[in-house]
Amino acid sequence: MMAARGIVRTAHRSVLTSRALSSSRWSTATSLELDSNSKDNNRYNATSKRWFGLYRHEKYIADRDEVSDEDWGGPRTMRTAEDMEFYDPVTDTTYDQEEMESIKREKAASQKRDELDKKTGRGWTDPWEIKDEDWMEGKCFDDFEEWNPSMASRISLERVQVHPDGVPTLEVLASLALPSPPALHPGHGSGAKPYVVQRKQNQYKEIQDAIQGLVSSERLEQIFKIVDWDDKQQAIDILYETTEATLAQQKPILSQLPKFSLFVEQAMEEFLEGIQRQEEEKALAASIATPTEAEEPSATPTEPETEEKPSATSTETETETETAKEAKEIVIKTKAEELFVAATEEADEGSVPIFMDVLQVSSELGEDGMVPKLLNPLKPHHKMGCGRMVEEWELAALKTTKRIMIRQCTRDMAQLLNKASMEHSCAKIFVTGRQGMGKSASLAAIVASARTSGYIVMYMPDGDRMRKLGKYIEPSSKRRGFYDLPFLAKEVCGALLENHESDLHDMVVSPETCSKYLTEEYMKKVKELNREDASADTIITVVDLLKTGSELIDISSACYSASMDTLMNQTTKPFVIVSDEFNGYYDRGHYYHMSYDPLVHKPIPYSSMTLFEPLLNTLGVMVDDDSNKKRPAKSPPPKNESLSSIQRGGIVVGTTESRAVSRKVTGKITEAASALSDVSIVSVPPFSVLEAEHYLSNLDVTGIGRLRFDQGETVMNEQEMAYLRMVSSSRPQLLLDSTLS
Repeated sequence: MMAARGIVRTAHRSVLTSRALSSSRWSTATSLELDSNSKDNNRYNATSKRWFGLYRHEKYIADRDEVSDEDWGGPRTMRTAEDMEFYDPVTDTTYDQEEMESIKREKAASQKRDELDKKTGRGWTDPWEIKDEDWMEGKCFDDFEEWNPSMASRISLERVQVHPDGVPTLEVLASLALPSPPALHPGHGSGAKPYVVQRKQNQYKEIQDAIQGLVSSERLEQIFKIVDWDDKQQAIDILYETTEATLAQQKPILSQLPKFSLFVEQAMEEFLEGIQRQEEEKALAASIATPTEAEEPSATPTEPETEEKPSATSTETETETETAKEAKEIVIKTKAEELFVAATEEADEGSVPIFMDVLQVSSELGEDGMVPKLLNPLKPHHKMGCGRMVEEWELAALKTTKRIMIRQCTRDMAQLLNKASMEHSCAKIFVTGRQGMGKSASLAAIVASARTSGYIVMYMPDGDRMRKLGKYIEPSSKRRGFYDLPFLAKEVCGALLENHESDLHDMVVSPETCSKYLTEEYMKKVKELNREDASADTIITVVDLLKTGSELIDISSACYSASMDTLMNQTTKPFVIVSDEFNGYYDRGHYYHMSYDPLVHKPIPYSSMTLFEPLLNTLGVMVDDDSNKKRPAKSPPPKNESLSSIQRGGIVVGTTESRAVSRKVTGKITEAASALSDVSIVSVPPFSVLEAEHYLSNLDVTGIGRLRFDQGETVMNEQEMAYLRMVSSSRPQLLLDSTLS
């Protein structure tokens, strides 16, 4: 026993020979080791190594007296090499602590994977459209089935609605019932304050609706019949207290608001005032319908009254009567507008999105073969086109339709333009929104609708290109202090002529306008190009100027200015300017000339260029020019009043965040435009849940991205739709990208 106390048999096994490794059952021999040099004979260490897939085992024995027979694997008897045991790594279960933890982690991960596989909704991995079997079979793109409209899902075909006229007119568009946009959210760039204001408004509206349902008409009639004012006030106080208590029970969450009592009081007061106003209007209508005794003709003849001269008192009375009539007309007009807004909001409830089909109205395509001529000069991106608006049409498998979703922001612009056309005024619309919200699509929809309505539209979709790539700039030959961009002016004249030649034949340019912009030499060239006898004193039309400007580059800018002057000051047909990427005109300039700065250090302001002068003057938004602060700038040329306003029509401009324009500049323009009372700000929000569903269904119908062959699996899966809205923040551009990845 004493000899055995100095000997420790290892509880672990090691490989003895390489021959044992080649056998089916690997044998190990017990290795004995005595640490005779150890200062503490009570502590021993036994180790083994891991070879060729065998597990490495370690065990530390702290005290030999605490080691039991179970720890040794049996009775404590010393074994020799002849007592070798066979070790099977498959059945051996002796693991160390580190390996046990690893096994537990792997088991937990396996359970988590099984749990995720059982979950419904979008998986963590996307199946490839081209499967491994297809790769192994050597299939190529031409081997796959061609897409056809029958592959669209039934739910998408039923969901997507296209306007029966293809493109509605502005008058029809202004009265369309469309779904409401999503609520404001700080993450959409609106800031926290508008979000809080809208949230309080929604809470107040909910209280208003609840009060209308609680207060009965019978109780109100009883209160109105009370003659004594104190008794009536007491009855109203009791009504308020009972209504507040009932609301607190029905709306336990709203009742916790700090201003709940104040909201109930204000809503009750507005409700009672509305009822009182209705009663007064009914009484007034009854009095008008039934003539009074004083107005009825008397049976007895009356003596003829002598004519009296109008006195000062009668003149004042007539003036007061006219003022009262004007005030009454204003009240009636305001009330009609309020009723129209209320009717529109009521019609919007339960409505669904509607698409316009531009190709249904204009079947001809442009030179690129992609964009309909109705939207000329819109071009596909890249570099020459605006934004990525046309990308959806390029990717669609269905080439017989070009659709744009009509949204409430588009309807707001249509209402303003339609109102300005009827009142012979100028609508100034400033369109804002974050990148990818659909500003360019909304402007294109307005252009299509306005041209369908018979408006003359000058469309400039690529403002960023125009502010940089005008090839060259030169001083105006007729107007001192202004500069011409001949190549771009020629392009604009050609686009106007191509789109509206039939509308401009009868528009005559006055001699005063011709002398203001055209020299005698230029006038001669216009007549030589459009008349057989150039010496004859004939009238010049806008078509003559546009034809000359689109062919002769040396006088294109003068023809453009004279044409714009005529179009902006006529009232025969509504004239609308639509310009996208407008904020680039307020950024640092890209055109230089020695006549403006001899050292050619300062860029020429865009307001001093004849091409952009009508746009900037009409909108009237002015900001500080930071680009010329280091050097004294020349005094700007005098403002041309005839190019500063549109007599009938309007101007619609949109900003861009996808171009190299600083956010500081865009913020300044938006702030300056918001401060002007005659400029209407229209914000393009992200899609609502309903709009996103219909937009994705339209992608399914037209065959875009992975929706082309999934046979409605995406649009019918609520979890998948929610995932796409989440990753795209419901932005139209990102939503399109999410269906392509």
